[in-house]
Amino acid sequence: MVEHEFLEDFGILSVRAREPFHLDQLYALVAGLEGKPDEAAAGSPVLFDLRTVDLSRISPHDMRRFFMKKSVLDPSVTQVPVAYLVDGIASQASVRLANTFSELAGIADDARTCVVEDMSEAVQFLAKVVGLGEEECAMLEERLAPADVAVFPRGSA
Repeated sequence: MVEHEFLEDFGILSVRAREPFHLDQLYALVAGLEGKPDEAAAGSPVLFDLRTVDLSRISPHDMRRFFMKKSVLDPSVTQVPVAYLVDGIASQASVRLANTFSELAGIADDARTCVVEDMSEAVQFLAKVVGLGEEECAMLEERLAPADVAVFPRGSA
């Protein structure tokens, strides 16, 4: 499942993946086939929260197929800055590997991505892209806090 919300006040598209998750769902969102984000969100930087998804079950075949399909999309869709929020070193490695493959295939620029486990780091990366100040960063983190709590409910740590 892929949920998204354009945070107009900050100029950032927030995307959250949850189980059951498949790359086809992500492709449908990116390609605008279903659940298309608001037109104002087109080309906006993305905060992509993958913390509740088991990335280890995505096969190399699925990844190749996803990037082959994504390679025909307009660069205005594929070249946006993305902060990936993940849980654990294995997830970091999976996303970094996918980003490297994407760059080698000429689909996206790995330098325009950030892969972190901490919401504050993701917000700081995106703040530089859209020009947010410290106060706005604090407001953005506060805005995203309910999603953070939903991912890691009290007592789940």
